[in-house]
Amino acid sequence: MKQTSLIFLFILLVVAGCVNEKATSVTSGAMLLSSSNKPANVLEATGSPDLKQTETPDPLPPLPDTIKLTFRPLQLESLQPGKSDSAWKRLKSVPFGTDMQGEMTLTLYEESKDDVYFPKQWNGVLQDKRRSYLIRDLSYSFGQAGANQEPPNVIVFNRFISGQERYKLIGAIEMNANGPGLYLLIVEDAKSGELAGFEEWGTPGFIDLDGDGADEFIVEFQGLHLSWPDLLLIRPENGNLVAASVLQSVRRNHEDLAVLNRISKPPVIDISNIMSEHEPVYEYSYRNGILTLTK
Repeated sequence: MKQTSLIFLFILLVVAGCVNEKATSVTSGAMLLSSSNKPANVLEATGSPDLKQTETPDPLPPLPDTIKLTFRPLQLESLQPGKSDSAWKRLKSVPFGTDMQGEMTLTLYEESKDDVYFPKQWNGVLQDKRRSYLIRDLSYSFGQAGANQEPPNVIVFNRFISGQERYKLIGAIEMNANGPGLYLLIVEDAKSGELAGFEEWGTPGFIDLDGDGADEFIVEFQGLHLSWPDLLLIRPENGNLVAASVLQSVRRNHEDLAVLNRISKPPVIDISNIMSEHEPVYEYSYRNGILTLTK
């Protein structure tokens, strides 16, 4: 059952990603895995619907009882100062949290382009009381929202990442890409007062992973094209922000996948392999950068 449902879901993700991002979006939420009733891997022979060949891949090595996540420095890039062009069509302005200067506003614009295939582009201007930043090439979905609708893929957090008081996550804006779910996350450095950003695939959010009352910041990647679902954790370390991918820390097989199971309290991280017939679902709890096997 696990493999059939995962393959079906992945086909949907591939179709959703290969149809231009301009026509679809990824919804957030955990994909739960089940290790029961796994079917054998059966390949249909080309040109002969009655001939079947059973695939018997080599068994994968079991995952360890503990996994130390590999955190790497998060590369923050300064936002580019800029304003709108007089030829652009103004769509709407929406609140976008606060920085040290006060309230921030994101104004959306439509830009006409001399391009047969992509005649329009959506841009944003992020402003506080004294500064203006230009963010070009936003998601096509910004052009689909009606005049009285909130933009679908603007997320306002307006809170500090737990464990420090230097980096404040203002919010996230979905960007145009070859598939849905690429977000620009905007961070304020309270030490310098500057705004910076970084891009990640997936849905960002805060959640208490270890039950200690302090929310961790994560990005849930739901899978796209030939990339399987993964989970990114971002935390402070030595005065900077670092990030760790669960699958890059496991480094076992390119067909592994990792998803957040929100049904458990506190949540757990499920890791498995979509193509291995006998692969169990490993359930890990998280604490202080370490995954510990629970079952």
